[in-house]
Amino acid sequence: MTGQPWQIHLAVPRTRVPERGAPALYLLDGNATFPLAWHALSQLRQTRPALAEKLNTLVLIGVGYPSGLRIDTPRRYEDFTAYTPLEFRQARGSDLTTGGRDVFRSFLAGPLRDAVRQRVNLDMQAQSLLGHSMGGQFAMHVLYRQPGLFQRYIAGDPSFWWNGSALLQEQAAFIAGIQAAGGRLALPLHVLLENSGPPAQERPHPAAPLAHLQSLPLWHRQQVDASHGSMLAALVEDAIVFALGAIPSHAERWERAA
Repeated sequence: MTGQPWQIHLAVPRTRVPERGAPALYLLDGNATFPLAWHALSQLRQTRPALAEKLNTLVLIGVGYPSGLRIDTPRRYEDFTAYTPLEFRQARGSDLTTGGRDVFRSFLAGPLRDAVRQRVNLDMQAQSLLGHSMGGQFAMHVLYRQPGLFQRYIAGDPSFWWNGSALLQEQAAFIAGIQAAGGRLALPLHVLLENSGPPAQERPHPAAPLAHLQSLPLWHRQQVDASHGSMLAALVEDAIVFALGAIPSHAERWERAA
């Protein structure tokens, strides 16, 4: 590990979890997203009563930092990125430390998951990961590099542009690997992408090629009236619904690439 601590926000079911274990939603930028998720649980019990029983079994795992900051910019850039050359860092600050994503990914899948499993039985086929912005970029990276770590991936305004759009190279390799394996994933995965503001008319979404993969159900929501920052509350609420195997309101299935 890097030696720097994380601050983990954990909510476990008050009632007995199913015999197969509880579904779990990992929330990156947990200082900001965990309180939103806690509030969303209460709201969803009212607006989605059909999900009430499942909502009572969900484990929330917010991965934040002890700085007290809602968004800890230096830590998140270190955790969510590969080493990034100065030319690609200058827009966000030349003094940013990058390159910690492999350590962070190992922490999520190893020590953190093990610690949670000591407290509650998890359904290892119902694990979801949510990230926004650079966190969304990291979530897509995990999907492309180690897809089996989670079964559902939720990314809001993922930063495909970071590091010279290196994520697009990972995406191309991911698609090519699936095609070489006969066009199907070894395990079922599901992806929800959300974007803020009006859709870009002049170019397709960077993740649009994923829609060609028949074995990867891909859902998208355009939060037309939201900004990059204000989209977060709705994104978190949708992530909870998606983590429970349901489809959020306003999300549409991408059947084919644009």
